[in-house]
Parts: sequence; C-alpha cells; structure tokens
Amino acid sequence: MLVLLSLAHAEPSSGTLPPPTVGALVRPEVWVDPVRDVSTEDGTEIHTWSRAWVKGELRNHDAYFLEARLQHHVMIGKDTEAWWEASLGETGWDGKLGGPFRLRVGNLVEKWGKLDLLPVADVINPRDIRVGANMNSDFSHIPLPMGILAVEGGAFRAETVLIPFPSTDRLYTRETDWSYMRQDYTDQLLGEMTNPNIYQYEELVGGEADFSVVLDSSIQGMRTSLFDMSTQFRRNLDYTMTSDNLPEAIVGNGEIAERLEWSGHNVDAALFGGYFRSRQPNAVLDPYLQNTLQTQTLPSNLEGVQAFQAATSGGPLNVDWPRTWIGGLDGSALVGPLQFRLDGAFKSAQVVRRAWGNASVVPSLAAGLGVDWYQSTHFQLSVESRYTHLMDAPDDLMFSLADQVQVAGGVRFVTMRDRLSFQVGGLFDVTFVEGMFRPSVAFQANDHFLFDVTGMLLAGKTAAPRTVDDIFQYEGGVMSYFQANDGIGFAVQYTP
Repeated sequence: MLVLLSLAHAEPSSGTLPPPTVGALVRPEVWVDPVRDVSTEDGTEIHTWSRAWVKGELRNHDAYFLEARLQHHVMIGKDTEAWWEASLGETGWDGKLGGPFRLRVGNLVEKWGKLDLLPVADVINPRDIRVGANMNSDFSHIPLPMGILAVEGGAFRAETVLIPFPSTDRLYTRETDWSYMRQDYTDQLLGEMTNPNIYQYEELVGGEADFSVVLDSSIQGMRTSLFDMSTQFRRNLDYTMTSDNLPEAIVGNGEIAERLEWSGHNVDAALFGGYFRSRQPNAVLDPYLQNTLQTQTLPSNLEGVQAFQAATSGGPLNVDWPRTWIGGLDGSALVGPLQFRLDGAFKSAQVVRRAWGNASVVPSLAAGLGVDWYQSTHFQLSVESRYTHLMDAPDDLMFSLADQVQVAGGVRFVTMRDRLSFQVGGLFDVTFVEGMFRPSVAFQANDHFLFDVTGMLLAGKTAAPRTVDDIFQYEGGVMSYFQANDGIGFAVQYTP
C-alpha cells in the first residue's frame, strides 16, 4: 500500500498520457451488541477495512489497475480474538487485441445480474462471509484469477469468461457469532455425550466386552483438545475443513461461461450460461454420527467404538464440490423516473442444508425484480423481490424451503450539499416470517473524513437456537438463526 501511495507523488509520464489515478481508503468500524442474548457472544467487534489502488492508461489506450487490501478483525467477548489478512484486490489489464476483440485479465471481480439486495445472477465470485452481516461490501466478493474475452459490435457484446482454478466461499463454522456452531456449542455437545442422563450406551449382547469406558475417555480427550486449541489453529482448521476435497488448482478443474449482451436506448438485456463449480461445499456429517445425534445413543462394543472413532478422527464431514450448469438472463429499462431491473437463473446443482448435519444437491430456479425511483440526486427509493424454487427438495431442509419469497428495499436521502445522508434498508423473508432492519446516518466532514452510525436489528418468528438439538433441526431461516446479533455500528472513513 505504501508503494501505491508513493505513486501519487511521482512525476507524470512523459508525453500526453494522463498521470495514474491513485487512491486509498481506511475504514475502522466498531460494532456493539447492547443486549447479551447469549452469554458467550462477542459483545464488541472491531473491523478495519483498508484499500489502496492505482489505475492508469498506456500509450495504446489500454488500461492497467492494481489494488491491495488489508483487513483486521477483533472480537471481544468471553475472550479476545483477532486476526489480519492482506490480499490482492482487483488487479489486471484491460485492452484491445485488434479488431472487435478486447481482453480483460487478472485478479478480477465480475458481477452478473442487476439486483443488489437480493441477487440472483451474481454467481461468479465467491463470498467472504466470515463476519456475517458486518462484512464490508467492498470486501464481500473475493477476486479470482480470470480472463474475459469480449467481442464488440454496435449494440451487441459477447463475453467469454475463463476461470482456471476452483474456489470457495470463506466462512467460519464454529466459535463465532456468525458461525453455524456458536461459541461453546461444540463443547456442549461433547459434554452431553458424556452425561448419562442425556446420552445412553447401547446394551451389550452375547457376552460382548464393554468398551464404553474407552469411548468415554476418547470423547473427554476430544473435549480437552478443543478447549486447549488456540484460536489461530481453530481458524486454520475451519478453513481446512471447509475446503476439504476442493479439486486441485489446475486448468482442467476450472470454469467457463458465456454472456451475450444487447444495449439500446434506456434498455439493456443479456443471456448467460456457464459450467461452474459450487462455491459452497456439499458437506455431510458422517452418517454414523448423524444416527448418534438423533438417537442420543453411544456404542458399547468394540466394533461400534471403532466406528465412532473412525467417524471423528479424520474429520466428521464428508465433503465434495458438485459441478453445476447455470443459465439465465438479466436486463434493465428506464421508464421516466423509474428504473426496472430483472434477473433470472437456473442452477442444475445447488447445495442445500438439511437437518442433523445432512446436505443434498438439487436443481433450483430463481427470479427477481427490482424497481428504483430517483428524485434528483438527493432521494432514491429501491425495492427488490426474489422467488426461489428448489426442485425435488427433501422434507428436512434447513435455512431454506422448496418455495421461498423475499422482499428487500432501501431509501436514501441526501442534504446539506451532499454532506449529510440518511439511509434505511430492510430485508423481509415472507416464507420464514423474519427480517432485518438497518438504518444509518452518515456525515461527510470534509474531503478526507466520513463519519457514520448504523443500527442493525434482526428478528424472526422462530426463536434463535439455544441448545445443540435446536441447531441440528432448526426450522427457521438465516435471519432468525442469527437474530441474537443485533448491534450498533460506529465508523470513521479516511481517504487521503
């Protein structure tokens, strides 16, 4: 980042080339949860987002761009946990190849679709969801190495997208406010297994030797290992488990897609299709452990104890990454003060979560509609809706249903010569009867400093999980699941 910033003071290139555009941004945010719904939750989160970039033009009018990113996170609760990460943002080259051909290549973010709040066609880049709804939008899409070859002619444009290597969403599966297994739930599960009032051992038959003491000792050992595990090791282990069996980074495991666009006066439309790999793993808890959780019964004989140990020793999840065909369309039209936006997409294989740690892959169909109303540059109203249908969906789905309807919207008002802005956003899931409400106020003090305050309220008809059994057979949606994570955020944004 220091190298990039130093370019701002460099002498401009000789000739008629304009000097490169250099910029940077640092944004620390403090999120405070005023209500301790869960005793082990993180009451305070501090997230610092930093970016620095340079964009320039070459003599043949080709363009280059380079971005560096740095993020730092601190979670303060039962204990204090912190980590940082430096990465390459959007970096590459965009230029003519001759004739109608143009190439954009590098570490890129490519967004398909017109919907922002409830995306349908935004399928290319994986997401970083490690801090859940507190994720900064500039960091939510993970850039990927890719090349985009375009053929342009009049109002038409065809793009071929080549992604050479497989990739995955980034998330933490346990011990954080935004993970599937919240703080201490894994320890609670292992504690219940050693509690004879909750879990029972199978009765021995035919004079079999009793190995229940061996299994009890093994479970106690796992519990001790997890307790002694450092947070750094746990985060790395999470990454290893959630990327287990991800195909090797060779071109044969890559992805290819095609997009055909047409642009007219106040209207545009596109068709797209591609052969991708799921960004989310089809992660299935070992069937032996699924049965153990449902029956709350542990084995007593040697064969059963060995089966239990085998199911846990190499990791309890069986993971694969299904290929999926994706096809769809998007478009927009400007009619007077209204802009209409449309997305639609079909996936041949979408991973869905099921009860008791199970998962399935099913085809899905989704469609979304958005409407924007602009009143000069000071007022904007946006509304979006999305319908998702899962084909051949199992009966024990978690976080989704065979048919799901969601509505989202936002209002933004700017005053005081664009220095003060008020914004209210919200998302409501009609199917699960749950929602999120997110108001914010921002003040641009000068050319360098922006201050804002944001509130976030999550609520749902279904109560948040309180026990391990609740987690493995939860009947609500995602917002209900994480509704204990309400908070108030304070941010300062500095631009040199």
